[in-house]
Amino acid sequence: MGATKFWLHPLIPQQIFMKTKNICLLGGTVASLFVIAPRLTAQTPAPAVNADGSAKATAPTDPNDIPCCGPKIAVQGGIEYFKPEGPDVQGTTHPEWFKEQLFGRTFTVLVPELPAGRYTIKIDVAEQYHQQAGQRVMDIAVEDQKLAQNLDVFTAAGGYKKAYVVEGTVNHRGVGLPLVITFSSTKDNATFDAIRIFNEKGVAVAGTLASSLHTAEDLAASVIPVVKGPAIYQDPRQSNARRVHDMVRRMSLAEKVAQIQNGTPAIERLNLPSYGYPNEALHGIGFAGRATVFPQAIGMAASWNDSLLKEVADTIATEGRAKYVVAQARGDHNGYRGLTFWSPNINIFRDPRWGRGQETYGEDPELTSRMAVAFITGMQGNDPKYLKVMACAKHFAVHSGPEPLRHDMDVTPPERDMYETYLPAFETSVREAKVRSVMSAYNSVNGQPASANPFLLDTMLRKNWGFKGHVVSDCGAIHDIWNGHKYLPDAAQATARAIKSGTDLECGNDYHALVSAVNQKLLKESEIDRAVERVLTV
Repeated sequence: MGATKFWLHPLIPQQIFMKTKNICLLGGTVASLFVIAPRLTAQTPAPAVNADGSAKATAPTDPNDIPCCGPKIAVQGGIEYFKPEGPDVQGTTHPEWFKEQLFGRTFTVLVPELPAGRYTIKIDVAEQYHQQAGQRVMDIAVEDQKLAQNLDVFTAAGGYKKAYVVEGTVNHRGVGLPLVITFSSTKDNATFDAIRIFNEKGVAVAGTLASSLHTAEDLAASVIPVVKGPAIYQDPRQSNARRVHDMVRRMSLAEKVAQIQNGTPAIERLNLPSYGYPNEALHGIGFAGRATVFPQAIGMAASWNDSLLKEVADTIATEGRAKYVVAQARGDHNGYRGLTFWSPNINIFRDPRWGRGQETYGEDPELTSRMAVAFITGMQGNDPKYLKVMACAKHFAVHSGPEPLRHDMDVTPPERDMYETYLPAFETSVREAKVRSVMSAYNSVNGQPASANPFLLDTMLRKNWGFKGHVVSDCGAIHDIWNGHKYLPDAAQATARAIKSGTDLECGNDYHALVSAVNQKLLKESEIDRAVERVLTV
C-alpha cells in the first residue's frame, strides 16, 4: 500500500500545510538572521564605563566566560561561517559557544585597546565537519609567538564534536597596537568557535564568539525586503510555482542563501520548518535507526527483475514516510529524518577496483536504466499531487572511481562512450521516471568540474531532457571546484559558477560565500532566487 494513501499530508508536516495553509513544499529551509550577537556570559552584568565614556570590560560571573563589554574585536581576511548540525559539542560547559564557526585559509583576529602586558589566550574549537583525523591542519600565532603548530583538532580533542582549548601565554607590546591573532591552514581551512583573553590576574578582559564577528556585508544581506500585496504563498488555491516565487521574494539575501544548503533552520515569520536534506536509501533506510535491509543494489540488479526492485523501493519509501512522521512528532528536523533520499546510484561500474561499485546496478547501461526507473518510480509513488518521497539520481556524470582521485580528477570519455554508456541511465531517469533530484559528481568532465559544468547541468539535463527538479552537489563537491580541481581561485567565484551552471543545493559549507559573490557582482541575486525556487518547488 502506498504511503500517500494513509498519510494524507504532502512532504511537509501536515500541521504546516493543512492548518496554516502554508505553501506545499518538500521541506522549509531558512537561516536565522545574521546579526552581531553580544559577547556571551552566563549572567550579563551592567556595562561598566571608563572615565572617557568608553566601554570597560566587566568581569563575568564565571571567570572563564566571555566578558560582555570588552574591546570591539574585528576579523580580517577571506572568511566564511558554518553552522554545524547534529548534537551539541561534548566536553564543554558552554555548548552554545559552538553553534557557529568562522573559517578561512588565512585570517587574523584583531583585539584593540589592550595595554602592554602578559596575557593568556584561550581559543575554543571543535572539529564539527570532518569525521576523521588529518583532514584539517592549522597554525595559530599571536603576533610573532606561536600558539599552535600543525594542529589537528580532531586528534587533539579525541574525536568529532569534542571541545578543545588551545591555550598559551603571550607578551603584547601595546603602544596603541591591537593584539593580532593569525590563523592559517596547511590543510583545508583554519577555524575557531570562541576566543578568550585573560590578564596576569586571571581576569577575562576580552573575548568573542565566532558568531559575533559577522561583517557589514553579512548585516546588509540580512535586510528583509518590504513586500506589499497579498501573501500568495499562503494561498493553497495558487500553483506551487506562484506560491514559491512569492515566498522567495519575501526573503533576505542571507535567508535565500541558507535555503540552498543541506541543513537549514526554520523561518518562523513564513511558517517554514527547519529541514535536513541528506538521507540515504540505496538498499534500505540508512542512518535513521532500525529498518529493513535489502540486498545490495548490485545484487538486486543481478536478478534483472525490475518489478521486484520497484516493490523494494516502494517498501523503503513507506518506511521512510513512517520514520519521517515519527521524527516530526518529536520535533526532529535533522538530516536522515526527512523525505529527500539521495538514491539511487546509477553510475556505471566498469572497474572492480572501485570501492563503491556495489552501490550501482552494474556495468550495463540498459540494465542500469531499467533498474533506475523501477527504483525511482517505486520511491516517488504515483500520487498525482504529492511525492511519496523524493529520489535522487547520482552522481552526474562519469563518476566511476577511483575513489581517492575523485576530488581533483578530470575524466575525458570519448563522445560515443559518453552518450552510449555514461548518460543513458540519467536521461531515462529524467524522461521516463521523472526523477525530482539529481546529484552532481566530484570529478571534472572534459575540463570542467561536474558541479560547475553548464553542458551537463543545463544543456543536457534541462534543455535536452526537460529536467524540472533541482540539482544537489555531492558533499564537498563545491569546495572541490576551487580547492581540489583548482578550477577557480576562491569560494566566492566557485559558488557563483556553480549556481550559474545549475547546482541549486549544496551539500557542504561553501555556499555561505554566495553573499560575497553577489556583492562582488559575480552573479545576480535573481540567479540565487532561481536556485531557491527550484529547491522549494515540488
